[in-house]
Amino acid sequence: PWDYGEMTVNVYNESSPSVAIPNWNIIAYDVFNNVKYSSSGNNNPVVINTSEFGLGLTYFQINATDYESRTYFTTIAKSLDYTLDAYLPFSSGTNLYYIQTINEYGAVVSDSEVIITKSLNGSIREIASGFTNAYGMYPVYLLGGGSYKINISATGYTPLVMQDLIADPNNYGYNNPIVYTFVTDPAYFVNETGFDENIEFIVETSGTTLYSNYTDSLGNTSDTMLMIYEINQTTNIETQYGWYNTSDTSSWSITNTSNDSNCYRVVLFLNHSNFGFQVLERVVCGDDLTYRGISSTS
Repeated sequence: PWDYGEMTVNVYNESSPSVAIPNWNIIAYDVFNNVKYSSSGNNNPVVINTSEFGLGLTYFQINATDYESRTYFTTIAKSLDYTLDAYLPFSSGTNLYYIQTINEYGAVVSDSEVIITKSLNGSIREIASGFTNAYGMYPVYLLGGGSYKINISATGYTPLVMQDLIADPNNYGYNNPIVYTFVTDPAYFVNETGFDENIEFIVETSGTTLYSNYTDSLGNTSDTMLMIYEINQTTNIETQYGWYNTSDTSSWSITNTSNDSNCYRVVLFLNHSNFGFQVLERVVCGDDLTYRGISSTS
């Protein structure tokens, strides 16, 4: 049928990522914790009809005997096929860590999107993803002493991209969270003002194209400059990719060729008649789901 899609799921050993884990189990559930699908005793690959999940944000929990569980999420759309490659840590030497997100004033930030990656066999792979709870906490099993990267985002805050995450084998658990601090995004303040003015700065990727779009509904912006930096996810080295001055300060769109294996930090400098000088920043990585390791195809 028109809305039919498939999700192909494979499960591997994090310590030996080319080794498939046998007899694994999977549960899919929605944002209300309603179980939409479950199966057990699986071996790679397993192909699931996405109509089992329904549309929208879907969480996946995967586990196996002698391994700790991992969670992943993605948004299921019509007529797309997905691939989820999961990596589980062997129970021995693995600890339960808590990621906590706070803002610059020390208040917890709930519902933060957390994506944890690791270099496996020379490629960046997603090993877990989810959202922080009401206490700003996200629990995840990690190999003690393991070196990971973490990407965190939340509405109203500047994203944290490619932050180091070292799983200290002697410091873990609920009472010893790994804390990351958000800084309020200036664009959020601008958009929340009472001047009846809509200001949007949107950066997104599609395939190998990077789109940067800016709109000021009242045209109160002047002297805009855009700078783009490319971040190599393997080396974490950032290099300047391009810069632009724009004469049309009320609405413009810039398109660049991008590498869907890298991240891009896009910085907009502008002067505004009401707010003065502003610096707005956006960070995007790869082709959204493709970067995260849950790839989709039409």
